[in-house]
Amino acid sequence: MPDIFAEIRALAERAQLRPALDRVVNLTKSNRERLPASIANAALASSAKLNHLEMARVAGEIDSSSYDDRIGDILKWLFGYLTYLERELANVPVPTDQPQSTSDGDRCDFEAPDKLFEAQLLRSPLHDLAWLQAGISAASSVCKVVTKKKIGTGFFIGNGCILTNHHVISDQVAASNAIAIFNYQENINGIPETSETMNVCEFLGADKQLDCSIVRLNGQPDQCKRWGRVQIETSELPERGAGVSIIQHPHGGPKKLSLSGNAVSSRKEPFLHYRCR
Repeated sequence: MPDIFAEIRALAERAQLRPALDRVVNLTKSNRERLPASIANAALASSAKLNHLEMARVAGEIDSSSYDDRIGDILKWLFGYLTYLERELANVPVPTDQPQSTSDGDRCDFEAPDKLFEAQLLRSPLHDLAWLQAGISAASSVCKVVTKKKIGTGFFIGNGCILTNHHVISDQVAASNAIAIFNYQENINGIPETSETMNVCEFLGADKQLDCSIVRLNGQPDQCKRWGRVQIETSELPERGAGVSIIQHPHGGPKKLSLSGNAVSSRKEPFLHYRCR
């Protein structure tokens, strides 16, 4: 048994991640009766993640730098996982800083390097057409926000008001020279569409901790209503690992959408964090 661990570590040290993970998966499968399911599944999830990264790299969906960073995360996880697995299979008591046995004889989860990825694998890629239509409707209300010093994204929430980030508009001074540009996007031929600009006329309030601000625009009611609004739902927040779609003006450019590969990474009220691939 010690020989297989030495072999896997040697492969990992040479950054030969695929053969190293293959041996880990085979090792957990052959010892499944001695391991909690969560421990064995972590190896399978890591192998699946590597498959996903390799396919994404071939398809050009991830750049070399991001790929190398994610591979480094898996390698770092692998060394810690091997130490735990070796103790587990040798029946050596686990130190207090390692996952401990519970009263029912199972152990706490030893997570894969990106458990969100496992949740994405289990989530169906199929959506009703209404889901896409709802996204297009919400995207209409999203605007580019420009001040003298900052550029960001905002969206209509009703009554001529938009919600944006505090780091974009932090006070009345910043709001006094701010504008919101709607329909700043390209059509199916890559040609810019006709946009509409409104001035910010009133700073209504902000929360620095939550990084949000609300301002009113000078558009007429019908003018504002044309772009719709985002209905903010707070009664049921998404769980960790739930998929999210991102609509924004990255770096002040035309409106972009990110519809897949994104997930809620943590939910610690009042904050909801997500990861965008």
